[in-house]
Amino acid sequence: DGSLIRNDEAALYGIFASDTLIGYALDGFPIYGVGNSVTDACGGLESFSGYRYELSTDRDTMINCFASAPVLLP
Repeated sequence: DGSLIRNDEAALYGIFASDTLIGYALDGFPIYGVGNSVTDACGGLESFSGYRYELSTDRDTMINCFASAPVLLP
């Protein structure tokens, strides 16, 4: 709905599974719910549809870093 998602609010979104799109990071890649996939240092992975971030119960944040250059918000 266009709501701002804060990186430290991962626990709020922990109810969603890895097939649920939560939103998009500032670098344009999608963020999905909690999964059990092995992720890279940023909290993402390559899937059949391309790169995506996936929440993990092992992290307190949504993502650890950006996998690409983030955009600047006005």
